[in-house]
Amino acid sequence: MGQKNKPPTIGSRNRNRGKRQQRYTAKRLGGKNVGSLGGEDVESENFSIECKSRVKSVAHAFMEQAVRNCPKGKMPLVIIHKHNVSHNDDLVCMRLIDWEQWNGPFGKRKKEETDE
Repeated sequence: MGQKNKPPTIGSRNRNRGKRQQRYTAKRLGGKNVGSLGGEDVESENFSIECKSRVKSVAHAFMEQAVRNCPKGKMPLVIIHKHNVSHNDDLVCMRLIDWEQWNGPFGKRKKEETDE
């Protein structure tokens, strides 16, 4: 008898979701997906990128609050501090679309405007 198709396990679904996230991130940011080799997930010119794909994320709830409270003309930013850890290690969270509007697409830095 042939082997029956087994439904994917939770672990394999999570790994596949993570791999899709890495491919998407590498493509959008102009980086190289190297996650299957160990170490960083996406390699780019100036950043070592670790990709995470979660069904639930408290960081997103923090960002939703920052967006709600953000005055027009400013960008929401979340700083996450872990108790009893140096503030130098605080995390800075920004939506990718805001990053791209502020800094330009990854790998394609904005050219400074010059007066001629």
